[in-house]
Amino acid sequence: MTAGSPLILAGAEQEVDSMFRRLRRWYWWSLGIAIHLLLIVGLTTATRTEEGQAAEPAKVKFFTRRDPLLAKPLELRKVPQPKR
Repeated sequence: MTAGSPLILAGAEQEVDSMFRRLRRWYWWSLGIAIHLLLIVGLTTATRTEEGQAAEPAKVKFFTRRDPLLAKPLELRKVPQPKR
């Protein structure tokens, strides 16, 4: 180990600290901008009013299928049986 190695390590440590400081700063700035953009978009969509006439909603008709009504009562006819 040489006499200059602790100074080199201290210099590298300071360089790493400065890089992390820059990263943290960018992280907080980007987080703040993202939150502001989300708030702006959310508030504009929540408070927006539609202009003009609204379209009429689709009409739905529900029905049940039933058998057709007979005009006459059901008539049964005897079928002739062949004689034995």
